[in-house]
Amino acid sequence: MTIELSKSSPSGCCPKCSAPLRPEIYFCPYCAEGWRNSEQGLEPTPEPVWDAETRIRLRAGGAYEACLLYLVALFIASLPHFILGDQQGGRTWDVILSAVCIGVASLWIGFRNFPLVKESLRLSGLVSPWFLLSALMLVPLLAVNHFYHALLLKETSVVIDPSIYVLADQHAWVAGLFVCVFPAVFEELGFRSYVYPLLQRALTPVWAAVISSALFASLHFSFWSWPYLFSLGLLFAFTATKCRSVWPCVALHFAHNFAVLFLLPRY
Repeated sequence: MTIELSKSSPSGCCPKCSAPLRPEIYFCPYCAEGWRNSEQGLEPTPEPVWDAETRIRLRAGGAYEACLLYLVALFIASLPHFILGDQQGGRTWDVILSAVCIGVASLWIGFRNFPLVKESLRLSGLVSPWFLLSALMLVPLLAVNHFYHALLLKETSVVIDPSIYVLADQHAWVAGLFVCVFPAVFEELGFRSYVYPLLQRALTPVWAAVISSALFASLHFSFWSWPYLFSLGLLFAFTATKCRSVWPCVALHFAHNFAVLFLLPRY
């Protein structure tokens, strides 16, 4: 017996609404359009063939929603800079409010999607040898970061925003909390606990790591730092996969931000 489908619809999809068909029922579960004779025996439904964008939209659409939520959070966090200006500490409040708004957005994402997020929170992963390997890989990455930005400042007219360094000099504990702790916890909760595993429902682990890392780098709104932030996101995705936990990513993210803020020579 053969399954008769509309020639205008993709194989395995409803001829009326193009939704994926299920082999155990003879009608479309979305629009109730019959797609085969109910008296026929059950036959396997042909696997739908979708492009990557369609798979992400249907199986991992929450990744788009999460990024949109982060964009809204960053827009809200930038308002004091436009209201107060540089002369009244607008950039400093920018740093603090960005961390707070990203934290609120990540908590909302984690609360709404806890069944998925909790899988990466159950294990510590901090005693895994993969965590040690990732920590060792972070050291040359930090060196690349330092020399790359030093060369960038020397050869171009790019100017590094000094606000986080000013905050570190004046209030070290505030900088440690809002530049090191908050981003490490909440960015990893959003990207490596939710966006990355969600994308794996639609893509291979490699492509899920690439796209989640690209989104992670893009939401930092730093054109010149994008390549470095992208590689950092790949390292965190690798760590999350091998350690099967987000906590090693949090530890590495904290160590990275702490080293950049307090340990590495400033430009």
